[in-house]
Amino acid sequence: MLDLVLWILLPLCVGFAVRISNSKQLHLINESLTVIVYLILLLIGMELAQVDNLGRELGFILGVSLLFLVVNVGCNILAVMLIDIKFPLRLKTQKTQADSAKHALLGSLKQIGCVVAGFIAAKLLAGWWLPPHISISIALAMLLFLIGVQLRSTGISVRRVFFNRRGVVLSLVLVLSSWVASVILYFGLNLFLDKPVLLSQTLAISSGFGWYSLSGIIMTDASGAVWGSVGFVNDLSRESVAWMCITMLMLRYPSTAVGVGGVTSLDFTLPTIQRAGGVGIVPLAISFGFIMNVLSPVLMAFFAHAKF
Repeated sequence: MLDLVLWILLPLCVGFAVRISNSKQLHLINESLTVIVYLILLLIGMELAQVDNLGRELGFILGVSLLFLVVNVGCNILAVMLIDIKFPLRLKTQKTQADSAKHALLGSLKQIGCVVAGFIAAKLLAGWWLPPHISISIALAMLLFLIGVQLRSTGISVRRVFFNRRGVVLSLVLVLSSWVASVILYFGLNLFLDKPVLLSQTLAISSGFGWYSLSGIIMTDASGAVWGSVGFVNDLSRESVAWMCITMLMLRYPSTAVGVGGVTSLDFTLPTIQRAGGVGIVPLAISFGFIMNVLSPVLMAFFAHAKF
């Protein structure tokens, strides 16, 4: 377990030591991140193709993923809404383009398409050649290194991140509410499923916070491709839900609009957050997203291999 945590933290920390200010190089980093994410999704699809009796497991994957999505996002939204009600944040909200749902759908279709392409490729190449299992770990290390570089190159200091009180509180509330959701899911799944589910498994999947490329790898390594697929589908769905909810929540519940995106508040959903809440919401989104990008891989790796 310690080896996996170090495997995740080391490339992230090394990347964070590298600061890039050249706009062309930053653009190349962002493009490289996109390519590596799609590569990881292809590899996840290849892993999925090697699962025995996949057709029989598909209902389990989709059903459990949906349950995780509803309970996790529901607990997160209810908990963070309390912050907005108790300590309201006033923003000059902007009119937004009505393309969030369409953008979310197209993005999800591309990502699912990559997994399907990987699945088909593995079936066609079976018995001839398949990438070694370490390929997905190498791709993950490259992803985390570039994430570290991207975080460092945002121009925001660690001091500004951790001294943004609302960002820190929002991160803690999201994590704690996800743990509550994990306990609910643990008892619910063990009540209705024939196969036993560990509390550490529900905690690990709930710690993805929308990072589908990471949760798919870690859960596959710890609990097999079926649970890896549950983690992937859950987090991919969360990103899509976040895109559609941000605009609706921003006017009355801005912290909730930021929090629902989880780790994606720093990158994929940040443009939508800015369009919906204006520039005034951006510091909170960056602080919160930064903290969640650091916490998510550590918590997920710890719980995935804890086995309790």
